[in-house]
Amino acid sequence: MAVLATLALHGGEIVSTGRLVDVVWGNAASPKAVSTLQSHMSFLRSVLGNKAAIVARPPGSMSSWYPIWSRWRPIARWMSRFTPS
Repeated sequence: MAVLATLALHGGEIVSTGRLVDVVWGNAASPKAVSTLQSHMSFLRSVLGNKAAIVARPPGSMSSWYPIWSRWRPIARWMSRFTPS
């Protein structure tokens, strides 16, 4: 959920892989965090029912659903309070 909230907060912008790892694991990130994050992203795409909903763009990922996320931004902002900065 933290990844989805972060992407929603930055709708239409690329969020670096490092930032997403920090959001999910903070200082407890394992050496396999990036590959685990990629698995989570794949799962999110399948749950959202659209492979293009979250796209990989160097140096990270972005949501291609910006118009939809803009409606959810207040909720995403609230959710982000519960993730490490």
